Amino acid sequence: MPAASRKAFAISLPFEQVMPAIEQALMKMGAQVYREQIPENIKAKTGRGRAGENISITVRHSQSRCDVEVVSMCASTGKLIDWGSNENNVQTFAKELSTLLQLPVVPKSLKDAADDYALLTDVAPGRDSLEVTHD
Repeated sequence: MPAASRKAFAISLPFEQVMPAIEQALMKMGAQVYREQIPENIKAKTGRGRAGENISITVRHSQSRCDVEVVSMCASTGKLIDWGSNENNVQTFAKELSTLLQLPVVPKSLKDAADDYALLTDVAPGRDSLEVTHD
């Protein structure tokens, strides 16, 4: 598995406000943005060709809150060491998103994000897979 960095952020704003800011933050990073069929997912690519990183963002949300999970992974499957580029992508994304939303975007543990989301959607805490629901 290629080198990767993964973080989750809790944002106390509605999905309709957060999602456009996520796209803008990725574009400000110079990434190519690809919208997924599922509105809560965005993919992006930094660098050219096989070089660079793939960024995947998943948003789980209720009416007034979003949990944003960001994964930056080396595009080349054989690249086991990233020299900090994936962590830098995640930190740069958080900084850009914080600037656009005009509020601090603070990372939380992925387990806390999953458990918090489970409470928001009545899913059992600690469950491995979460289902996206719309309020």
